[in-house]
Amino acid sequence: MELSIFQDKGLAQKILQGIKREAERIGREVKLMHVCGTHEDTVTRSGIRSLLPENVKVMSGPGCPVCITPAEDIAAMMEIMRTAKGDGEEIILTTFGDMYKIPTAVGSFADLRSEGFDVRVVYSIYDSYKIALKEKNKLVVHFSPGFETTTAPAAGILKEVIDKGIENFKIYSVHRLTPPAVEALIKQGTVFDGLIDP
Repeated sequence: MELSIFQDKGLAQKILQGIKREAERIGREVKLMHVCGTHEDTVTRSGIRSLLPENVKVMSGPGCPVCITPAEDIAAMMEIMRTAKGDGEEIILTTFGDMYKIPTAVGSFADLRSEGFDVRVVYSIYDSYKIALKEKNKLVVHFSPGFETTTAPAAGILKEVIDKGIENFKIYSVHRLTPPAVEALIKQGTVFDGLIDP
């Protein structure tokens, strides 16, 4: 797919005109909920809310999967790092930037790094995979949060790791499913007309 299409102002105007026509036709407030912090960042940075008709609202949903990752999982990964170091094994821990500073009762991944552990922030799981290919004598563990959009790339990398017999790359999966999170919101009485999927 040609990515320049996402910067086409003419196309954006046509889409906005279509949204305005539909909003007028519907004639009532329409609430669209996103379920990801990255969506909120994009909506806010791009000024999308200011471009939409007044009766079209974009609302935040259950939040990013980082926000709902149990502290116990972060603490468990930290314990794995400490135990391995005590046993003389060095692990390279990779994760996404928004997970790096999440606090728990035993600290954060940023705290681990300040203690001398090898903790690296990556943009994608593929970056972690490349580190494993380069650092063949060290175990690379990717602490992998996310909804379905990050689960698929993780599964793809895992398949490649298995197919190629790469033994120094592991995934600590804390992936979450979107439907249960949305269902919980509905049960709590959250009202919306549509979802902007991850």
